[in-house]
Amino acid sequence: RQSPVAVEDCVSKDMDENVDPTEVKSSVASLQREAGRKDEAMEVQDAFDWTDICRSLETTFNIDGFDNTGVGRRRGATITSVTDKGHLLYECLDDCFRNTKLGDIKGIPFPGAFARKPFENVWSAWRIASIFIRSDLSITEKIRLHNERAVMLETQALCAILRLAYDQCTDWTEFICGNQAIVKHPRIEDHNVEEFYEVAFEKVKEDLKEEAQAARPRKIGPIGFAAPESAILLEKDGPRGGVYTRVVKSFESLRNTLADWTTYGTWIIVLPMERKAEGSTIEETVKIAKTHLEEGGRIVTVWTPVTAKTLAEWISMSQLWSTIEATLRKFAGPDQIVTTASNMLCDGKLFLEAGCPETASQFFRLYPGVAAAKYLYENIRCRVPQFQLPFLETERSMRTSTTARGGRVGNSQGRRERA
Repeated sequence: RQSPVAVEDCVSKDMDENVDPTEVKSSVASLQREAGRKDEAMEVQDAFDWTDICRSLETTFNIDGFDNTGVGRRRGATITSVTDKGHLLYECLDDCFRNTKLGDIKGIPFPGAFARKPFENVWSAWRIASIFIRSDLSITEKIRLHNERAVMLETQALCAILRLAYDQCTDWTEFICGNQAIVKHPRIEDHNVEEFYEVAFEKVKEDLKEEAQAARPRKIGPIGFAAPESAILLEKDGPRGGVYTRVVKSFESLRNTLADWTTYGTWIIVLPMERKAEGSTIEETVKIAKTHLEEGGRIVTVWTPVTAKTLAEWISMSQLWSTIEATLRKFAGPDQIVTTASNMLCDGKLFLEAGCPETASQFFRLYPGVAAAKYLYENIRCRVPQFQLPFLETERSMRTSTTARGGRVGNSQGRRERA
Protein backbone atom coordinates (compact mmCIF):
# COMPACT_ATOMS: atom_id res chain seq x y z
CA ARG A 1 0.00 0.00 0.00
CA GLN A 2 1.58 3.29 -1.12
CA SER A 3 1.43 6.45 0.92
CA PRO A 4 -0.30 9.53 -0.63
CA VAL A 5 3.08 11.26 -1.09
CA ALA A 6 4.56 8.25 -2.90
CA VAL A 7 1.55 8.02 -5.19
CA GLU A 8 1.80 11.70 -6.09
CA ASP A 9 5.52 11.39 -6.81
CA CYS A 10 4.95 8.42 -9.12
CA VAL A 11 2.26 10.23 -11.06
CA SER A 12 4.34 13.40 -11.39
CA LYS A 13 7.33 11.46 -12.78
CA ASP A 14 5.30 9.63 -15.42
CA MET A 15 3.24 12.58 -16.62
CA ASP A 16 4.28 14.26 -19.86
CA GLU A 17 3.82 17.83 -20.92
CA ASN A 18 0.40 17.17 -22.49
CA VAL A 19 -1.21 15.84 -19.30
CA ASP A 20 -3.66 18.17 -17.58
CA PRO A 21 -2.47 18.89 -13.99
CA THR A 22 -6.10 18.99 -12.84
CA GLU A 23 -6.62 15.40 -13.97
CA VAL A 24 -3.47 14.36 -12.13
CA LYS A 25 -4.65 15.97 -8.90
CA SER A 26 -8.04 14.28 -9.30
CA SER A 27 -6.36 10.89 -9.74
CA VAL A 28 -4.19 11.45 -6.69
CA ALA A 29 -7.23 12.43 -4.63
CA SER A 30 -9.05 9.27 -5.73
CA LEU A 31 -6.08 7.12 -4.77
CA GLN A 32 -5.85 8.84 -1.39
CA ARG A 33 -9.55 8.25 -0.72
CA GLU A 34 -9.19 4.59 -1.67
CA ALA A 35 -6.19 4.23 0.65
CA GLY A 36 -8.19 5.87 3.44
CA ARG A 37 -11.05 3.42 2.94
CA LYS A 38 -8.62 0.49 3.09
CA ASP A 39 -7.12 1.88 6.30
CA GLU A 40 -10.59 2.11 7.87
CA ALA A 41 -11.40 -1.44 6.76
CA MET A 42 -8.16 -2.72 8.28
CA GLU A 43 -8.90 -0.90 11.55
CA VAL A 44 -12.32 -2.54 11.76
CA GLN A 45 -10.82 -5.93 10.91
CA ASP A 46 -8.14 -5.51 13.58
CA ALA A 47 -10.68 -4.48 16.26
CA PHE A 48 -10.92 -7.06 19.01
CA ASP A 49 -14.15 -9.06 19.30
CA TRP A 50 -15.43 -8.75 22.87
CA THR A 51 -18.39 -11.11 22.42
CA ASP A 52 -16.94 -14.03 24.39
CA ILE A 53 -15.92 -11.83 27.32
CA CYS A 54 -19.36 -10.17 27.35
CA ARG A 55 -21.06 -13.58 27.46
CA SER A 56 -18.74 -14.63 30.26
CA LEU A 57 -19.72 -11.55 32.27
CA GLU A 58 -23.42 -12.20 31.70
CA THR A 59 -23.04 -15.80 32.85
CA THR A 60 -20.80 -15.07 35.83
CA PHE A 61 -23.04 -12.33 37.21
CA ASN A 62 -26.32 -13.89 36.04
CA ILE A 63 -27.50 -10.70 34.32
CA ASP A 64 -30.50 -12.33 32.63
CA GLY A 65 -31.21 -14.99 35.24
CA PHE A 66 -29.72 -17.90 33.29
CA ASP A 67 -27.70 -20.71 34.81
CA ASN A 68 -23.99 -21.38 34.40
CA THR A 69 -24.37 -24.40 32.12
CA GLY A 70 -24.04 -22.30 28.99
CA VAL A 71 -27.21 -23.72 27.41
CA GLY A 72 -29.47 -20.80 28.34
CA ARG A 73 -31.69 -22.79 30.69
CA ARG A 74 -33.58 -20.56 33.10
CA ARG A 75 -32.76 -21.14 36.76
CA GLY A 76 -35.78 -21.59 38.99
CA ALA A 77 -38.20 -23.85 40.81
CA THR A 78 -39.87 -26.88 39.27
CA ILE A 79 -43.02 -27.57 41.31
CA THR A 80 -44.83 -30.87 40.78
CA SER A 81 -47.01 -31.58 43.83
CA VAL A 82 -49.01 -29.83 46.56
CA THR A 83 -46.41 -30.81 49.15
CA ASP A 84 -43.67 -28.84 47.35
CA LYS A 85 -42.83 -25.47 48.83
CA GLY A 86 -44.03 -22.78 46.48
CA HIS A 87 -47.12 -24.65 45.30
CA LEU A 88 -50.11 -22.31 45.35
CA LEU A 89 -52.05 -24.87 47.41
CA TYR A 90 -49.13 -25.51 49.79
CA GLU A 91 -49.95 -25.44 53.51
CA CYS A 92 -47.04 -25.27 55.95
CA LEU A 93 -46.90 -27.49 59.02
CA ASP A 94 -46.73 -24.46 61.34
CA ASP A 95 -50.08 -23.16 60.02
CA CYS A 96 -48.60 -19.67 59.59
CA PHE A 97 -51.79 -18.30 57.97
CA ARG A 98 -53.98 -19.37 60.90
CA ASN A 99 -54.72 -15.79 62.00
CA THR A 100 -54.26 -14.11 58.61
CA LYS A 101 -57.29 -12.42 57.02
CA LEU A 102 -57.97 -11.24 53.48
CA GLY A 103 -57.90 -7.67 54.79
CA ASP A 104 -54.19 -8.12 55.54
CA ILE A 105 -53.43 -8.14 51.81
CA LYS A 106 -52.08 -4.67 51.00
CA GLY A 107 -53.53 -2.70 48.12
CA ILE A 108 -56.77 -4.68 47.71
CA PRO A 109 -59.98 -3.18 49.19
CA PHE A 110 -62.25 -5.91 50.58
CA PRO A 111 -65.68 -4.59 51.62
CA GLY A 112 -67.06 -5.18 55.12
CA ALA A 113 -66.94 -8.74 56.38
CA PHE A 114 -65.02 -9.95 53.32
CA ALA A 115 -61.91 -8.37 54.85
CA ARG A 116 -62.31 -10.71 57.86
CA LYS A 117 -62.53 -13.91 55.81
CA PRO A 118 -59.63 -16.33 56.49
CA PHE A 119 -56.67 -16.33 54.12
CA GLU A 120 -56.58 -20.18 53.90
CA ASN A 121 -53.87 -20.58 51.21
CA VAL A 122 -52.34 -18.63 48.33
CA TRP A 123 -54.65 -20.09 45.67
CA SER A 124 -57.84 -19.42 47.64
CA ALA A 125 -56.79 -15.86 48.45
CA TRP A 126 -55.70 -15.23 44.86
CA ARG A 127 -59.06 -16.25 43.41
CA ILE A 128 -60.96 -13.87 45.69
CA ALA A 129 -58.44 -11.03 45.48
CA SER A 130 -58.46 -11.15 41.66
CA ILE A 131 -62.13 -10.20 41.75
CA PHE A 132 -61.98 -7.42 44.33
CA ILE A 133 -58.85 -5.80 42.89
CA ARG A 134 -60.63 -4.90 39.67
CA SER A 135 -61.60 -1.25 39.28
CA ASP A 136 -63.99 -1.76 36.35
CA LEU A 137 -66.61 -3.60 38.43
CA SER A 138 -69.04 -2.36 41.06
CA ILE A 139 -69.11 -3.83 44.56
CA THR A 140 -72.38 -5.61 43.72
CA GLU A 141 -70.87 -7.24 40.63
CA LYS A 142 -67.76 -8.29 42.57
CA ILE A 143 -69.84 -9.97 45.29
CA ARG A 144 -71.96 -11.72 42.66
CA LEU A 145 -68.86 -13.06 40.88
CA HIS A 146 -67.46 -14.25 44.21
CA ASN A 147 -70.67 -16.09 45.07
CA GLU A 148 -70.62 -17.72 41.64
CA ARG A 149 -67.02 -18.86 42.31
CA ALA A 150 -65.82 -17.13 39.15
CA VAL A 151 -62.13 -17.43 38.28
CA MET A 152 -60.61 -14.29 36.73
CA LEU A 153 -56.94 -14.34 37.69
CA GLU A 154 -54.94 -11.11 38.03
CA THR A 155 -51.14 -10.97 38.23
CA GLN A 156 -51.17 -7.83 40.39
CA ALA A 157 -53.31 -9.59 43.00
CA LEU A 158 -50.90 -12.54 43.10
CA CYS A 159 -47.98 -10.13 43.65
CA ALA A 160 -49.68 -8.71 46.74
CA ILE A 161 -50.48 -12.20 48.07
CA LEU A 162 -46.96 -13.52 47.50
CA ARG A 163 -45.58 -10.54 49.38
CA LEU A 164 -47.93 -11.28 52.29
CA ALA A 165 -46.88 -14.94 52.22
CA TYR A 166 -43.23 -13.83 52.29
CA ASP A 167 -43.88 -11.72 55.40
CA GLN A 168 -46.07 -14.29 57.22
CA CYS A 169 -44.66 -17.76 56.51
CA THR A 170 -41.05 -18.93 56.90
CA ASP A 171 -41.51 -21.65 54.27
CA TRP A 172 -42.62 -19.06 51.74
CA THR A 173 -39.77 -16.74 52.75
CA GLU A 174 -37.30 -19.57 52.17
CA PHE A 175 -38.86 -20.45 48.81
CA ILE A 176 -38.88 -16.89 47.46
CA CYS A 177 -35.33 -16.17 48.60
CA GLY A 178 -33.96 -19.47 47.34
CA ASN A 179 -35.28 -19.39 43.75
CA GLN A 180 -34.79 -17.06 40.82
CA ALA A 181 -37.91 -17.92 38.84
CA ILE A 182 -40.78 -20.35 38.35
CA VAL A 183 -39.95 -22.96 35.71
CA LYS A 184 -42.93 -25.30 36.10
CA HIS A 185 -46.18 -25.44 38.10
CA PRO A 186 -49.05 -27.91 37.60
CA ARG A 187 -52.53 -26.79 36.61
CA ILE A 188 -55.03 -26.04 39.38
CA GLU A 189 -58.72 -26.82 38.82
CA ASP A 190 -57.85 -27.09 35.11
CA HIS A 191 -56.45 -23.53 35.09
CA ASN A 192 -52.97 -22.82 33.72
CA VAL A 193 -51.36 -20.65 36.40
CA GLU A 194 -47.72 -20.99 35.38
CA GLU A 195 -47.37 -17.77 33.35
CA PHE A 196 -49.19 -15.67 35.97
CA TYR A 197 -47.04 -17.17 38.70
CA GLU A 198 -43.77 -16.58 36.84
CA VAL A 199 -44.49 -12.89 36.21
CA ALA A 200 -45.72 -12.23 39.75
CA PHE A 201 -42.80 -14.09 41.30
CA GLU A 202 -40.22 -12.06 39.36
CA LYS A 203 -42.00 -8.82 40.30
CA VAL A 204 -41.89 -9.71 44.01
CA LYS A 205 -38.21 -10.64 43.73
CA GLU A 206 -37.46 -7.32 42.06
CA ASP A 207 -39.39 -5.36 44.71
CA LEU A 208 -37.54 -7.13 47.51
CA LYS A 209 -34.20 -6.43 45.87
CA GLU A 210 -35.00 -2.74 45.44
CA GLU A 211 -36.08 -2.46 49.07
CA ALA A 212 -32.84 -4.07 50.24
CA GLN A 213 -30.76 -1.81 48.01
CA ALA A 214 -32.62 1.32 49.11
CA ALA A 215 -31.92 0.44 52.74
CA ARG A 216 -28.14 0.55 52.22
CA PRO A 217 -26.45 3.29 54.25
CA ARG A 218 -24.71 5.90 52.12
CA LYS A 219 -20.94 5.38 51.96
CA ILE A 220 -19.16 8.61 52.86
CA GLY A 221 -15.71 9.40 51.52
CA PRO A 222 -13.72 11.32 48.91
CA ILE A 223 -14.31 11.17 45.16
CA GLY A 224 -12.07 9.11 42.91
CA PHE A 225 -11.69 10.09 39.25
CA ALA A 226 -10.30 7.24 37.11
CA ALA A 227 -9.33 9.37 34.13
CA PRO A 228 -7.68 9.02 30.70
CA GLU A 229 -4.05 9.85 29.98
CA SER A 230 -4.66 13.59 29.55
CA ALA A 231 -5.23 13.86 33.33
CA ILE A 232 -1.65 13.00 34.29
CA LEU A 233 -0.99 16.53 35.62
CA LEU A 234 -4.19 16.41 37.66
CA GLU A 235 -2.95 13.19 39.22
CA LYS A 236 0.46 14.69 40.04
CA ASP A 237 -1.10 17.83 41.49
CA GLY A 238 -3.04 15.90 44.13
CA PRO A 239 -6.65 16.32 45.27
CA ARG A 240 -8.68 19.23 43.93
CA GLY A 241 -11.95 20.05 45.66
CA GLY A 242 -12.03 16.61 47.25
CA VAL A 243 -11.48 14.86 43.89
CA TYR A 244 -8.54 12.44 43.67
CA THR A 245 -7.45 11.75 40.10
CA ARG A 246 -5.74 8.59 38.91
CA VAL A 247 -4.79 7.91 35.28
CA VAL A 248 -5.95 4.48 34.07
CA LYS A 249 -4.89 3.21 30.64
CA SER A 250 -6.03 -0.41 30.90
CA PHE A 251 -8.46 -2.63 32.77
CA GLU A 252 -5.60 -3.99 34.84
CA SER A 253 -4.74 -0.46 35.91
CA LEU A 254 -8.43 0.23 36.60
CA ARG A 255 -8.73 -2.91 38.72
CA ASN A 256 -5.71 -1.96 40.83
CA THR A 257 -6.96 1.61 41.22
CA LEU A 258 -10.42 0.59 42.39
CA ALA A 259 -8.88 -1.89 44.82
CA ASP A 260 -7.02 1.04 46.41
CA TRP A 261 -10.17 3.18 46.65
CA THR A 262 -12.00 1.12 49.27
CA THR A 263 -12.52 4.18 51.50
CA TYR A 264 -13.81 6.41 48.70
CA GLY A 265 -17.52 7.20 48.58
CA THR A 266 -17.92 7.98 44.87
CA TRP A 267 -16.09 6.56 41.88
CA ILE A 268 -16.03 8.32 38.51
CA ILE A 269 -14.85 5.64 36.10
CA VAL A 270 -13.82 6.49 32.55
CA LEU A 271 -13.88 3.01 31.05
CA PRO A 272 -10.52 2.54 29.30
CA MET A 273 -9.90 1.65 25.68
CA GLU A 274 -7.77 -1.44 25.27
CA ARG A 275 -7.13 -3.51 22.17
CA LYS A 276 -7.26 -6.74 24.13
CA ALA A 277 -7.78 -7.47 27.83
CA GLU A 278 -8.01 -10.62 29.90
CA GLY A 279 -11.55 -11.67 30.76
CA SER A 280 -10.48 -12.51 34.32
CA THR A 281 -9.15 -8.98 34.81
CA ILE A 282 -12.44 -7.46 33.68
CA GLU A 283 -14.44 -9.80 35.92
CA GLU A 284 -12.29 -8.86 38.91
CA THR A 285 -12.85 -5.18 38.14
CA VAL A 286 -16.61 -5.67 38.05
CA LYS A 287 -16.53 -7.65 41.31
CA ILE A 288 -14.69 -4.80 43.06
CA ALA A 289 -17.26 -2.31 41.75
CA LYS A 290 -20.09 -4.64 42.85
CA THR A 291 -18.68 -4.73 46.40
CA HIS A 292 -18.46 -0.93 46.38
CA LEU A 293 -22.15 -0.67 45.48
CA GLU A 294 -23.16 -3.21 48.13
CA GLU A 295 -21.32 -1.12 50.72
CA GLY A 296 -23.37 1.94 49.79
CA GLY A 297 -20.92 3.59 47.42
CA ARG A 298 -21.83 5.46 44.23
CA ILE A 299 -20.46 5.05 40.71
CA VAL A 300 -20.50 7.22 37.59
CA THR A 301 -19.50 5.39 34.41
CA VAL A 302 -18.12 7.27 31.42
CA TRP A 303 -17.10 6.07 27.98
CA THR A 304 -13.72 7.32 26.75
CA PRO A 305 -14.22 10.27 24.37
CA VAL A 306 -14.11 9.20 20.74
CA THR A 307 -11.80 10.60 18.05
CA ALA A 308 -11.39 9.95 14.35
CA LYS A 309 -8.30 7.87 15.02
CA THR A 310 -9.99 5.63 17.59
CA LEU A 311 -13.45 5.40 16.00
CA ALA A 312 -13.29 1.75 14.87
CA GLU A 313 -11.79 0.56 18.15
CA TRP A 314 -14.26 2.71 20.11
CA ILE A 315 -17.23 1.09 18.37
CA SER A 316 -15.78 -2.34 19.16
CA MET A 317 -15.28 -1.39 22.83
CA SER A 318 -18.86 -0.13 23.16
CA GLN A 319 -20.12 -3.72 23.34
CA LEU A 320 -17.97 -4.43 26.40
CA TRP A 321 -18.72 -1.10 28.05
CA SER A 322 -22.47 -1.63 27.68
CA THR A 323 -22.23 -5.09 29.25
CA ILE A 324 -20.21 -3.77 32.20
CA GLU A 325 -22.77 -1.03 32.83
CA ALA A 326 -25.69 -3.47 32.60
CA THR A 327 -23.95 -5.73 35.12
CA LEU A 328 -23.35 -2.92 37.60
CA ARG A 329 -26.91 -1.59 37.28
CA LYS A 330 -28.18 -4.98 38.42
CA PHE A 331 -26.45 -4.57 41.79
CA ALA A 332 -27.08 -0.85 42.27
CA GLY A 333 -29.79 0.64 44.43
CA PRO A 334 -31.72 3.85 43.73
CA ASP A 335 -29.40 6.76 42.83
CA GLN A 336 -26.29 4.60 43.27
CA ILE A 337 -25.09 4.48 39.68
CA VAL A 338 -25.33 6.85 36.73
CA THR A 339 -24.32 5.80 33.22
CA THR A 340 -23.53 8.91 31.20
CA ALA A 341 -23.13 7.39 27.73
CA SER A 342 -25.65 8.51 25.12
CA ASN A 343 -24.98 7.35 21.57
CA MET A 344 -26.43 5.29 18.76
CA LEU A 345 -24.90 3.30 15.90
CA CYS A 346 -27.07 3.34 12.77
CA ASP A 347 -26.06 2.05 9.34
CA GLY A 348 -22.41 2.08 10.37
CA LYS A 349 -22.57 5.71 11.47
CA LEU A 350 -22.09 6.84 15.06
CA PHE A 351 -24.48 9.43 16.47
CA LEU A 352 -23.66 11.16 19.78
CA GLU A 353 -25.87 13.32 21.95
CA ALA A 354 -24.54 16.86 22.24
CA GLY A 355 -23.01 17.39 25.66
CA CYS A 356 -22.39 13.75 26.53
CA PRO A 357 -18.88 12.86 27.74
CA GLU A 358 -18.14 10.88 24.57
CA THR A 359 -17.98 14.22 22.73
CA ALA A 360 -15.54 15.83 25.19
CA SER A 361 -12.53 15.74 22.87
CA GLN A 362 -11.48 17.20 19.54
CA PHE A 363 -12.56 14.62 17.00
CA PHE A 364 -9.97 15.12 14.25
CA ARG A 365 -7.01 16.41 16.24
CA LEU A 366 -6.78 15.16 19.82
CA TYR A 367 -5.59 17.71 22.38
CA PRO A 368 -3.51 15.82 24.98
CA GLY A 369 -3.18 18.63 27.54
CA VAL A 370 -4.60 18.79 31.06
CA ALA A 371 -7.35 21.13 29.89
CA ALA A 372 -8.91 18.16 28.07
CA ALA A 373 -9.19 16.23 31.35
CA LYS A 374 -10.65 19.26 33.13
CA TYR A 375 -13.21 19.73 30.38
CA LEU A 376 -14.14 16.04 30.54
CA TYR A 377 -14.65 16.23 34.31
CA GLU A 378 -16.79 19.37 33.99
CA ASN A 379 -18.84 17.63 31.32
CA ILE A 380 -19.39 14.69 33.70
CA ARG A 381 -20.23 16.98 36.61
CA CYS A 382 -22.97 18.70 34.61
CA ARG A 383 -24.25 15.32 33.44
CA VAL A 384 -24.94 14.02 36.98
CA PRO A 385 -26.37 16.95 38.99
CA GLN A 386 -27.99 14.52 41.45
CA PHE A 387 -24.55 13.54 42.75
CA GLN A 388 -23.57 17.19 43.36
CA LEU A 389 -19.99 16.63 42.29
CA PRO A 390 -17.65 19.48 43.32
CA PHE A 391 -15.94 21.89 40.97
CA LEU A 392 -12.27 21.33 40.30
CA GLU A 393 -10.38 24.16 41.96
CA THR A 394 -9.00 26.37 39.21
CA GLU A 395 -7.98 29.47 41.16
CA ARG A 396 -4.72 28.00 42.45
CA SER A 397 -2.00 26.98 40.01
CA MET A 398 -0.80 23.40 39.85
CA ARG A 399 2.26 22.69 42.02
CA THR A 400 3.86 20.44 39.42
CA SER A 401 3.61 22.95 36.59
CA THR A 402 3.99 26.33 38.35
CA THR A 403 7.16 28.36 37.79
CA ALA A 404 9.18 29.97 40.56
CA ARG A 405 7.31 33.26 39.98
CA GLY A 406 3.93 31.61 40.34
CA GLY A 407 3.17 31.72 36.65
CA ARG A 408 3.37 35.53 36.43
CA VAL A 409 5.65 37.53 34.14
CA GLY A 410 7.70 40.02 36.11
CA ASN A 411 7.14 41.30 39.65
CA SER A 412 3.60 42.64 39.83
CA GLN A 413 4.14 44.07 43.32
CA GLY A 414 7.17 46.06 42.18
CA ARG A 415 5.26 47.44 39.21
CA ARG A 416 2.44 48.59 41.49
CA GLU A 417 4.96 50.33 43.81
CA ARG A 418 6.62 52.11 40.90
CA ALA A 419 3.21 53.20 39.64
